Amino acid sequence: MQLGKFKIPVLLATVTAMLLLSACGDSNNSKGETAAPSAGASTAPGSASASTEPSSSASAEAPADPMAKYDPAIELSTVVISDPTMKFENGDSVDNNKYYRTYEKELGIKLTNLWVADQSQRDQKMNLAISSNDLPDILHVDAKQLQLLYRSGKLVDLTDVYEQYATPFTKQFLTVDGGFNLESGKFNGRLFAIPETQSYLDGAFVLWIRTDWLTKLGLPEPKTMDDVLNIAIAFANDDPDGNGKKDTIGLPLTKDVFAGYAGTEGLFYGYGAYPGVDVWVQDDNGDLVSGNIQPQVKTALAKFQELFKAGVIDPEFGVKDVWKAAESAVAGKNGLFFGTMANSFQLQPGKERDPEMEWKAFPIPSADGGLAKVLRSRVTNTGYYVVNKSAKNPEAAMKMLNLFIDKQFGPTPDKEFVDDGVAWKLAALRPMPAAKNYDNFKAVRDALSSGDASKLTAEQQNIMKNVEQLKAGNVGDNNWAMVKVFGEGGSYAAIDQYVLGDSFRFNEFYGSPTETMLAKGSVLSKLTTETFTKIIMGKSAVEDFDDYVKKWKAMGGDAITQEINEWYSTKSK
Repeated sequence: MQLGKFKIPVLLATVTAMLLLSACGDSNNSKGETAAPSAGASTAPGSASASTEPSSSASAEAPADPMAKYDPAIELSTVVISDPTMKFENGDSVDNNKYYRTYEKELGIKLTNLWVADQSQRDQKMNLAISSNDLPDILHVDAKQLQLLYRSGKLVDLTDVYEQYATPFTKQFLTVDGGFNLESGKFNGRLFAIPETQSYLDGAFVLWIRTDWLTKLGLPEPKTMDDVLNIAIAFANDDPDGNGKKDTIGLPLTKDVFAGYAGTEGLFYGYGAYPGVDVWVQDDNGDLVSGNIQPQVKTALAKFQELFKAGVIDPEFGVKDVWKAAESAVAGKNGLFFGTMANSFQLQPGKERDPEMEWKAFPIPSADGGLAKVLRSRVTNTGYYVVNKSAKNPEAAMKMLNLFIDKQFGPTPDKEFVDDGVAWKLAALRPMPAAKNYDNFKAVRDALSSGDASKLTAEQQNIMKNVEQLKAGNVGDNNWAMVKVFGEGGSYAAIDQYVLGDSFRFNEFYGSPTETMLAKGSVLSKLTTETFTKIIMGKSAVEDFDDYVKKWKAMGGDAITQEINEWYSTKSK
């Protein structure tokens, strides 16, 4: 990918559920270029100052060369959140892998893991580590944890470390979006966190449908949201798996309500509603309002309730996480859900089990016809990398960042690392290029159309190998899943329609959590999830949404709205 100036279609990305790199990048939303944030951005409204004054944190003994090797070697610690899709080979493990060995060989950095936890334990383990001050030298945190660590004075001010030790390519890499992501890691104009940037469209919601079931039931591809709902009803009632039993799910959801697989977001977008975690959209006056309390949400919740009462929605969704929700599709009991670009990897085992199974990703249609506007964010990170203030060599984190970016995405990427589909997941710092996967999609599409693959990068050539392997009949080795991201009928083909149609809506808030967010955010989030779940399941009336809005505002929502708009008034529009 060329890391120069590039046009960012009007809305950048948020979180992604599953993130691809070796052919898929690591994984929360224009015509013309986005405006760069104003220099010296302030901390979020009401945020307490750190307990110490900002100062240069680079070690006095650190070599001037940003990639110089430590001799003798130094030791650093981190923690690892394991990935259930990760498979190790050749004796590698979370403690001994290609990146850890390379850190020591090329940089003289011995990296060790204080602990390893799976995703379900992440928040509990991380919050315990923060509260007990049992922190590694380098760790990955979410926005709320970042704010807590900053307020307690536990973080290194990385401003001077970044200026001195980030290579020119790393700086270009991290600011190609106009600087929004890097800005989100600043407090009072000082950099305390490096964002884990993501490919800016990876989190865009699409509609996944089993097209072999469409054909079997004689149903057309959807053009409107009513078409989508009718397909879901048919998939629940008309025996699409042909076993003579009513045992299929029309629409799966998850207990978290908002999720990267089987999330509610896609249907909400179809009705012009934008609820979610910390989603703030512009109203008609140009002010920011919470997406959770807008009247369009009530309209969509009524549709959800209709579907649930009709037996279309999975009746057990309230106890299922995303992985459990995916089991129905893999087992051949579900053929439609709203998700994101990488969900084909969760469907891959189902395709291997049943070669006749075929899925296609569609752009989400609106209730009024045409494309729905899907939510994107000004920032595209899925967390932040921070350095413990007690770390003796904070600049080492920047060297590790340089190494990762250079080997994976530099002017001459290291093929050994690009071709490895596992090692990148264990790099201590691993941001992704802002347009990587969209660039990959367009390059592979053009190469397939022209028959000329000579200009493809190493990563794009790997995708072409997946295409060729699938054509040769090899569904496995994630060939099918990869093609369902980058090939015909894949998720990026659907996302490309959003880009061409400028069919996005911004989540405008990209600052650190405000004072009231920290105090009341989890309570309001729980209120939202419980209220939406009860309405969907018919345990509460749709009209109860109005009472929820009143409670939300009284329990801290109004105060947060004021703080958000105070922050927004300082930003370039």
